[in-house]
Amino acid sequence: MRICYTYWIEKIENISCGFGFPSFFFERANKSILTAAKQFREIVIYTNEIGKDILINNVEASRLCEFVVIDYDQYNFDKRYWNFPKLITYSMQEKPFIHIDFDVFLRDGFASQLIDGTDIYTEMMREYEYVSNFDKFSEFGAKPKKIICSGILGGCNIDIFKTNFEIAKNVCKKNSKSKIVFEDLYAIEEYMFTILACLSNVTVQELNPLRYLHFQGKNKELRYGKMIKEFEI
Repeated sequence: MRICYTYWIEKIENISCGFGFPSFFFERANKSILTAAKQFREIVIYTNEIGKDILINNVEASRLCEFVVIDYDQYNFDKRYWNFPKLITYSMQEKPFIHIDFDVFLRDGFASQLIDGTDIYTEMMREYEYVSNFDKFSEFGAKPKKIICSGILGGCNIDIFKTNFEIAKNVCKKNSKSKIVFEDLYAIEEYMFTILACLSNVTVQELNPLRYLHFQGKNKELRYGKMIKEFEI
């Protein structure tokens, strides 16, 4: 099983990936990779040239990883869809994989829970509130009761990720829409993806929350700093 990360750098503006300041991000990215390397041999980081340089020079554990360098400028996407580079990573897979963010630490036993041949692995099937941002996707099928969470996401059914990417290329292309909100982002990565999963009647495994830590949201250093520092590998 391949573990994938995405590190998209746009003019250094998002160097810290929500960790507040670079040094905190580098320390935690290092620990995230080390937790993955304990259980998986193949770890691949998808990034651009500047992202590769930043990680190699600041995150020691990145030397355990393979890098795939992507020219993101070849994709016509609105940069406000900051999750679109993740969709690119999903679409490039040719064998079973799991994508995790740098704010995820894998605990012992994570790998052993994975059921071979499962179409989709997900952090959880989560509750959501339907908003008008989803209307353009609802024509594809019934509104799902829960949606697939993308915090940790992967699977053995590569085709469904590629299909969703083809839809995303049209949805996320550069446009003059004055405002793009968070619901627009997960509308394509989670809501539409869930509809495709329902229509394809795929198998979905929700991962055991005791086998990972996911430090979601903003102000990570204030909310999770002590917990992250004390996490033992």
